[in-house]
Amino acid sequence: MKPNWFADALRLEMVRRRMSQRAMAAFLGKGKSAVTQWLAGTRHPAFADLCDACERLGWDLGNTLPPDLRESVERVAEGGDLDTAKISQIFEEELLELMFDAMESDDSQVRHFAFAVLEDESLTFSEAQADAIANRLPEIARDKRAFLSSHVVMVGTRLLKQTDAVIPFLGELLVSSTNVLTRYRVIAAFLDHPEKQPAWVHFVRSALLGGPVKRDDYEIECLRLAIPGTDRKHPARAYVEMTESIRRPSLARSIPHLVDVLGIAMDRPRGEFAWYHAIEAAGRSGREGAALLIHAFKALSRERTSEAKGRRQDIVAAINRAGLDQATLCSDFLQSVMYEGDAWIAFHAVSALGKRAFFTSDVVASISHLLELSAPKSESEDLHVAAICCYALAKLGAPSPEALAALGKCRKSKSAWLRVVARIASDALREPSQLQDVLTRMLKAA
Repeated sequence: MKPNWFADALRLEMVRRRMSQRAMAAFLGKGKSAVTQWLAGTRHPAFADLCDACERLGWDLGNTLPPDLRESVERVAEGGDLDTAKISQIFEEELLELMFDAMESDDSQVRHFAFAVLEDESLTFSEAQADAIANRLPEIARDKRAFLSSHVVMVGTRLLKQTDAVIPFLGELLVSSTNVLTRYRVIAAFLDHPEKQPAWVHFVRSALLGGPVKRDDYEIECLRLAIPGTDRKHPARAYVEMTESIRRPSLARSIPHLVDVLGIAMDRPRGEFAWYHAIEAAGRSGREGAALLIHAFKALSRERTSEAKGRRQDIVAAINRAGLDQATLCSDFLQSVMYEGDAWIAFHAVSALGKRAFFTSDVVASISHLLELSAPKSESEDLHVAAICCYALAKLGAPSPEALAALGKCRKSKSAWLRVVARIASDALREPSQLQDVLTRMLKAA
């Protein structure tokens, strides 16, 4: 299918009618920027916009569409039902291919951005898209470049809610991976989906029997916990069950126990299974858990070791991945840590705030200010911070003067990709668009 079929048809219509882009935009009742993007092929019209444009231009919609989409339109003409899945397929497939290209990009900043938005559950996928991503993950996971291992697992565990196609991939990682964070993410995801136990429990048994990877007592007990009917008299099991009762939302939560669990984990080296489990438990425990994470972060801020720095990064990442509730509870904290000079912390703080589903002027102002600081550093690790700021502002949909001014400055960046991302975010604020459409254009620019 020719990707720019609509752009070519519209361009010919402008020549026939002797109309400029501005005149065509006025004729179609759309903004000039939207028509410019349609003509450039950087954005497709939504199906409703396509129908409206065809009506205004006097086009036969069935003959305008590419051949493999005409069938759906012809069914409607014959009194049948519109096959909306087929109509939207061109957009869904394009987004996935762009996402895959970005995840395999030679630019580490583009990869980081792509994985971050793919982990965001406010970006919804159809069942067909979920299956396509699940089938592609094993190929993507063969790439051993930076920050791929845990990101691939986060994407896979997200897909567990929609498809079982990802279970063999996650199970293989659980059995074979030497990365403790990778193994943690997999077993935690399996424990979150006990209803799918027949599909994954044999992977847990294989992991217990495997010998090449050193596993601490806590991880062994979590693996045993995933298999019902095993011996419950092991002394470490009570500690594991206590943490699980807090981490899993279906079970009762005990904040005093959580304080004990996090205290024990803080005394152990970062990177062990218990550390990740404890901060994730806090991330799911409402206001008290959020307060505990913030307290732990501030206590670690007094230490200047690389271990403490890594723990602080883990805490902000845990808040980000906990979703909307934690981002709301930790809003003031996240806004304050964005300016600490740590690109990893800033990235996750902005990503967490961007998941909020409502406009808040102080959040928009904070993200806009960080964007102004990050945009000039387009050749450094702050590039992905600026990109996620643009994406967050587009998601929040708040066309405030601060946001538009920051995006305007970002459009003067030395990075060509960042300039385009800022322009797309500005357009989305002035003329609201669907999130998948915004993301598609950002990834196409990458």
